[in-house]
Formats: sequence, C-alpha cells, structure tokens
Amino acid sequence: TKAFGMPSYYEVDPTLPFLITFPIVFGLMFGDVGHGALLLAFGIIFYLMRGKLTLKFKPRSIVYFVIAGAPLMAISGVAAMMIGFLYGEFFGSEEWFRELTGLPGPLWFSPSHYPMTLLKYSIMFGVFQISFGLLLDLISKLSSRRFKEAITGPVPWLWLYWSGSYLVFS
Repeated sequence: TKAFGMPSYYEVDPTLPFLITFPIVFGLMFGDVGHGALLLAFGIIFYLMRGKLTLKFKPRSIVYFVIAGAPLMAISGVAAMMIGFLYGEFFGSEEWFRELTGLPGPLWFSPSHYPMTLLKYSIMFGVFQISFGLLLDLISKLSSRRFKEAITGPVPWLWLYWSGSYLVFS
C-alpha cells in the first residue's frame, strides 16, 4: 500500500485488509499445490537470506523488492497450496493429485473443467473486495466529517456497483 501513498490520520489504513485479501485472490488465480509449495519454499529462503541479499542489490532494484516481499510470497504460496488442494491440482495435473492424496478428485471443483465457475467466484470475490474498499473510503470520509464528499463519492459508486453486480448475477 506504500506504493499508492500512505493514508492520512483520518483515513483507514488498508494494509491489513490487503494482507488478508491479496493471498486469497492469488490463491484463486494460482491454485496449485506444487507451485504453491515452491512459492512457499522460495519465500522462506528469501526471508532467511534477506540480510545477506539486500546488501548485494540496490534499494530500488526488482530483486530488492522480491526479497522485501518474501513474507507475502510465502503467505501467497500457502494460499495457493490450500486452494490448489480444493481445486485438485498438483503442478497442473489432476492425476498426480489423485495419486499423491488418494482422493477421487478435487474437493471443490476443477477450474480446467469448469472455467465459468472459476470466473463466477472470481467476480464475486472482486465485487466483495472493491465494495470493501469503497466502504473503507466511506468510513474515512464520515469519520473526518466530510459528509458531502461521502454522499457524492463512495455512496453512488456502491449503489452503481451493487446494482450492476445484481444484474450480472441474476
């Protein structure tokens, strides 16, 4: 969230909700037990070696940001593994998943067989996440007593967004 600017004293800090929702969205789009395990392993390795590695790279280089983001990489790897378990995917193979776990198939659904189900859940989670951001904006404006901006800003956007979502899903 620092890349978009730090919130003022009267605004709600979105860092904690972002820390919770980002791995979920990542897991939905990258749900695979094997690939998630690799991300978890690399995240742990980068985190443990961060002191040695950060001295070798410039502070604004891409490798520096990868090392600084190692905890998020590890958390995203765990989310990818959990949702990959629900998808029944191990390195892109449902057969390997069945052989390794002994389960007959995915616990939830297979995105390769039901891509529209994945799209539906992704859109629903996106609607939730954007609505949550608009609600945080509304709370920030109301707590700083900017009532006119609250009524003309996030309130119509929420109404429009929820109405459009209702139309799409019904």
